[in-house]
This record gives sequence, structure tokens and C-alpha cells, in this order.
Amino acid sequence: DVIKREAAFSSSGSSEGFGLGGGHGGALDALFRRFPPLQQILSVLVGKVPPNIANDPSLTWSEAFLMELLYSRPDIGPENIAARASAIMSRKGDGRKHALDEIILSIMGGSAGQVVETMFSLCGGSSGAALPATVTSLFCSLLVDAGCISSEEASSLSTNIQIELLILAAEAILSSFSVQEQSNVGVRAAVRLLLPHAPPRRIEGEV
Repeated sequence: DVIKREAAFSSSGSSEGFGLGGGHGGALDALFRRFPPLQQILSVLVGKVPPNIANDPSLTWSEAFLMELLYSRPDIGPENIAARASAIMSRKGDGRKHALDEIILSIMGGSAGQVVETMFSLCGGSSGAALPATVTSLFCSLLVDAGCISSEEASSLSTNIQIELLILAAEAILSSFSVQEQSNVGVRAAVRLLLPHAPPRRIEGEV
């Protein structure tokens, strides 16, 4: 607010002054002459991003996106976050998006299942290590129990993500303890992981 009060904004909106002083007799002109980059810095801070910064090819899409969220459009709604990120990705990538960009957009759109799958891949769950596989499986089960991933959504995927992660975690536990020649411990740990998700056993003779 202080900057906006003290700065003389350009009424023409030309890029020459970037909306701050720029030779129009503003109170900050002396500082701009002494330290020219200050003019562009202040323009960004008050939400008027200079074109030479907004279109800088050295800026990644995430840097451009954060600059927009923090300064140009701080009031953007959560439901529009993914759309704005997609637009900036396309602009920075000449209309193309990488596979990781699509994953990020899916997560921004609220896909908790995609969060779990990405976490499984990036945290080492696919390496066969017991700890990341088990943590990811438990995290997925918590999301299902909390309603962030519906059982219908989990089942509608190519594979039921909750069951698939449970099986992979159990296999990783068995493998890890077998290497240490403690197969019996591995079996007990895997059973304790799977048992809460097993259907109740029907007692013979029960109607």
C-alpha cells in the first residue's frame, strides 16, 4: 500500500514505465535512476508484471505460476488453480506438456488416487523396499477411510489401488525379512497388515 501511494502510476499503461514512475515524475524516480532493477521489482510486487519478465524463457512454468499467484492474481479460486497452471504449462512448453506436468495437474484437480500413485513411484515403493511400500499402502488406506478416495473410485481404476498397494507391501515385507532369514517375522507382519482388510469368516451353520 505504501508503494502504491508513493508511486506515480502511468495512466497510459505503456510497458515503458511498467506502471511505476518511469519518468512521469513519481516519488520513486530518484531511486529508479540509482537502481534501475528496482522499478521492475516493485512492479511485480504490486501485481503489474513487466512483459519482459512474464515472457522470460528462463522462467520455468512453476516460477511463472507462483509469481502470478503471489502478485498478479492472489484472489484466484482453488477450483481454478489447475486451469491456470495448465495454461502456463502450455505457454511455457509451446503447447506441449510432459508426463510429470499431467500428473501435477491431476493432483491439483483433487485426484487423491494420483497422489498415492505418484508417492509410490517417487518415494521408492516400486523398488521393492518394505518401508516405502508399507507407508504408501497405509496412507492410501487412510485416504479411503477418510473418504478422500471412495471405494468406487479405487475400484474404477485399471486395478484397485488399495488392494494392489496392500499386496505389494505384503510382498515387500516378506521379501525383506526373508533376506534377513526371518521369514516367520515377515509372515506375521504381512498378516497383520492384511488381516484388517480380510472379509469376516463365516461360521459354519450360521444362517
